[in-house]
Amino acid sequence: MEEHYYRDKKIPEADRAEWTVSTSKPDSIIHARIGAGREPVVNNTAVGIVNLSAVNLNVRNTVAMELPAAMFGKEQLRSGDSIDLASTLLTHGRAYRAEWKGSFTLK
Repeated sequence: MEEHYYRDKKIPEADRAEWTVSTSKPDSIIHARIGAGREPVVNNTAVGIVNLSAVNLNVRNTVAMELPAAMFGKEQLRSGDSIDLASTLLTHGRAYRAEWKGSFTLK
């Protein structure tokens, strides 16, 4: 994609995949730009994120996000706690959308 669709052979930030994650706490929406062989960009410095991705039609992304306990209204998360999460992934250029949400009990 980079070589054929973009003049400078680099995917612009607006076209990178976007991963949005939220909890039941109203101010907990995280937006992260991922992929395109570049470092992830996240809107909250308290959130840890790592991303392995490549360029030139190798569009696989492996991403992990670490959310602080405060995003769940807790000082510390413990085994047995129940958390609510919602996640939306918009792929490169917003070509595809995948969503899931649920309530999860920590082990």
